[in-house]
Amino acid sequence: MKPDSAYIAISTVLVIMSAVVILTTAATIAAVTNLNQGTVSFQSHRTRALLEGCVSDALLYLNIQNDLTTSFVQPEITCSVTTDSHTGNDWLFTVTGTADGITKSLQIGANRTPPTLTVTSWKEI
Repeated sequence: MKPDSAYIAISTVLVIMSAVVILTTAATIAAVTNLNQGTVSFQSHRTRALLEGCVSDALLYLNIQNDLTTSFVQPEITCSVTTDSHTGNDWLFTVTGTADGITKSLQIGANRTPPTLTVTSWKEI
């Protein structure tokens, strides 16, 4: 083997190895980023589900007491309840909760005409 061909072979191997290292690093970074996004998405859905439990508690409390409490404490989430408006039998209130570092709010409209309670609107804000 000639000395020039040895340098070319070594240089070629080094370039190929560098490309492999760069591609492997990029793939690892992409996988970690994707995993983090999946975790945040899961936590967001989990917070929403826990918050809906607080809304159910608020609706039950409203139906029984014809009033709203200011908070509900559950094992994995604490929710605050704010009355936005109350006119006659019509209620508009917001339930906000934080779980896993993610805060979500739902605004609920309800009509309480004893003995029934009807949800008239439900939206995430």
